[in-house]
Amino acid sequence: MPKYPNKKKRKHYWKRYFRANIKNYRKVWNFLDELIKEKGVAFRNKRRGRKPKHSLAIYTKLCIFIGYFHLTIDEAAGLLDLLENKTLDRSNVDRWFIRFNKEYARVTTNWLHNKIEAMFPAGDYITDGTKITTDRYKKKLVKGEETYVLRLMGLCILVMYFASVGMVSIVNFHTMTGDAHESPPFRNYLLERVKLRKRKRVHGDKGFDAEENFEKIYEKGLIPNIVPKEGSKKGFYRHKARKDYSDKLRKAIRGLVEVVFGGMETETNNRVRFRKDRARKNYIALRALSHEIRTYFRAIAHKTIAYLKLFRNNLPIIFGRPY
Repeated sequence: MPKYPNKKKRKHYWKRYFRANIKNYRKVWNFLDELIKEKGVAFRNKRRGRKPKHSLAIYTKLCIFIGYFHLTIDEAAGLLDLLENKTLDRSNVDRWFIRFNKEYARVTTNWLHNKIEAMFPAGDYITDGTKITTDRYKKKLVKGEETYVLRLMGLCILVMYFASVGMVSIVNFHTMTGDAHESPPFRNYLLERVKLRKRKRVHGDKGFDAEENFEKIYEKGLIPNIVPKEGSKKGFYRHKARKDYSDKLRKAIRGLVEVVFGGMETETNNRVRFRKDRARKNYIALRALSHEIRTYFRAIAHKTIAYLKLFRNNLPIIFGRPY
């Protein structure tokens, strides 16, 4: 008898997992060529100064590779020789990684989400945030005593759950510094600059119970399903949201956002090793993009398996058995 009999994988999960082949270096490297062909590079050509040793496409792919496989700068420089038969010292990789445009990662993540959304019936939205630990300390006053604590970064995401295939896709994300709350970024960034499906629910925990959030959600044509906070102030949109709230739906869907954070914690322990704030934010943004690339690979694998099954079921019968 299995150790956890209630924890079962969805039917055809392992077929889809192995066909997706998300850990294949060559597959990811080649896919990034297709991605750059559609979305361009993450850098701008400078008219002055020394010309880059390699094309901007190479630097873009290398930066995404660092986030995708959780590589150090030294490992990334070594892999370039293996993948492209080209050399690049670690200081060069480091400079280009700092220059990477995290907005490029956000836009590309949403572009991949739209491609996935075109494959399957759209589901509800879920929002949440997580803290990511750095290896630098700062002074903090705790119970009247000054102590040192690790500096924190943050990632706030808006995802869509595709119930028919059990996939969680990132619609939009925002990186944060320190102990910032997820509520302001949710309404100011996550619900902006992306195409949202009307009349879909937005699930969230009680940290998102704010009049401003409810107003923005209704303004976007969505339905809030956010856990009510005890003792919260009254308001027109909050009162309306209380009537629309469904605790049953929240319990069924809300926790699925942890699929994203759980995957990141398994691979990186939710830690970032970079020193500069911009490099940290770039890395966190690339981790979000990496999740979406893997989800896209799984979506393609699911479609391929479905087509193969349909093809086999419609083959002509020869000698009394399928060809």
